[in-house]
Amino acid sequence: MLIQKLVAYAFYPTVWVIVALVLALVLFCWGRVRGAALSVFLGLVVLVFASMPLVAVGLWKSLEGRYPILVPSEQPKADVIVVLGGGIALPEPPQVVPDLNDAADRVWYAAELYHAGKAPWVVVSGGQVFPRSGLESEAEYHRKLLERMGVPAEAILVESASRDTAGNAMLTAALMRERKFQKALLVTSAAHMPRAVLLFEHAGVDVVPASCDVHGVDMDVPLILKLLPVAWAFQDTERALHEWLAFVYYRYFAAN
Repeated sequence: MLIQKLVAYAFYPTVWVIVALVLALVLFCWGRVRGAALSVFLGLVVLVFASMPLVAVGLWKSLEGRYPILVPSEQPKADVIVVLGGGIALPEPPQVVPDLNDAADRVWYAAELYHAGKAPWVVVSGGQVFPRSGLESEAEYHRKLLERMGVPAEAILVESASRDTAGNAMLTAALMRERKFQKALLVTSAAHMPRAVLLFEHAGVDVVPASCDVHGVDMDVPLILKLLPVAWAFQDTERALHEWLAFVYYRYFAAN
């Protein structure tokens, strides 16, 4: 788990910019002024392009457009709703309650699907990526939130041992076989859905993508504003690249 995350960092624009600047400093100290200038230039190119809203939104759309974005009432019925973790940050000190992040749409969308009668069961899947004593799993916090949203406790099944999407798929598939569930409405962020579908299908689950938490929204602004570098776009570019890297890894290497 840790090794995978460290390897992924090598592909992030932040690292590319830092490497370019460090290389420029080394080259300058060696008297290679032209090489240093070129390295600075390349670092700036990466920084500027990665910080453009047009680039960030385009990357999000390339992931999120693979499956339709539907309101809960438009989704088909299934045996179970499976909602993946990631929508809640664990209450690490000094926090005393879990923190909802932008992926918490997953929990809300799963509750809406349940109330729309799309499935009689909800599976919440997700443990702790890096185990910490005294804290419950993401799935347990999701379960509590679903209950607050009106989903009956007896309709919720918890898978709290997985630490990544591959684990979500493998352990949820085992739970579904045990319960004799056939079809699942898979709820996760739209950008995460391609990887999630790939892994769940590889685990033998018949899934219907139920995407939410969309980031690649249309920007109805002048083109110049889509090109001007901003900090949020840089962060979004890195997040989208992370998802693409993970998808390619599982599609062409780990899932075969």
